[in-house]
Amino acid sequence: MTGRDLLAPLRRRLSTPTGLALVYHRISRARPDFSRLAPAMDPDVFRSQLEHLRAHYRVVPASQLLEEVAQARRGDRPAVAITFDDDLPAHAETAAPLLQQAGLPAAFFLCGTSFGGEQGLWWDDLEALVESDPGRSGTTLPDDVVFDPLRRGAPGAIHTVAEGIEQLPRQRRDEVAAQLRARAGSTERALDETGIRALSGNGFEIGFHTRRHYLLPTLDDPELATALTEGRAELESLLGHRLTMIAYPHGKADTRVADAARAAAFDYGFTGLARPVGRSSDPLQLGRLDAHAVAPPDFARTVEATLARSGR
Repeated sequence: MTGRDLLAPLRRRLSTPTGLALVYHRISRARPDFSRLAPAMDPDVFRSQLEHLRAHYRVVPASQLLEEVAQARRGDRPAVAITFDDDLPAHAETAAPLLQQAGLPAAFFLCGTSFGGEQGLWWDDLEALVESDPGRSGTTLPDDVVFDPLRRGAPGAIHTVAEGIEQLPRQRRDEVAAQLRARAGSTERALDETGIRALSGNGFEIGFHTRRHYLLPTLDDPELATALTEGRAELESLLGHRLTMIAYPHGKADTRVADAARAAAFDYGFTGLARPVGRSSDPLQLGRLDAHAVAPPDFARTVEATLARSGR
């Protein structure tokens, strides 16, 4: 079947036009391991997904997704936006060339980690620490109760620990992150200024992902206001334009966070909720489907099923 024939049943089921944002993270040849906190996607898998999206959807810039949905007519191909989170060198080295080969736009949401002289994020250190303990004895872990699930060897312990760290108050989370960095010292690099300029210079959109990557709903109002501005001006100065989009760390935002982002002069905010974008969607609470959480054989079916949830 042609691309248009393939989606004809979906378009007939949709009462109103709808769209979808997809989020990607690490694109590399590393063996995909869904037990990891941030599993990698093989470039060949990513390339095949881009081919599918180009053949069957209208791939649009993230900043235009809501407008494309608003202007679409019933029967049009659904609009899809491709986005990336975190400051990974693989975005410039691997993902961007594949996007250029496919002729597709994308948005990269950055923290600007390298501006502070930092490398990697705390979950990179956590994974490095766990992997450095082949016997899983827990002897390499900091003497901190937050790591007890890993010491006990509980199923899915690394995810339990990571979720616990996310939920910690800001100061406590910083303490735990410092312990991880001191013990693990992950060699994960952060995307530097050269890489950021390359992404922007090649026509890709850049959005903000907050400097410290705190779970925003856990912050009080002054902390939240700081998180939405700290590091933003440095990225804007490097790029030469205002950042109008934000992707909330860990994909989580409530109404208070969305209102704060609106007050901070962001036009669009993206969450990690796997829901489609409709004409009545709040611009500061747009959902995204995590492509890394979908088994490659299920990708086409999952994208279509997510779009079909729209009744808005």
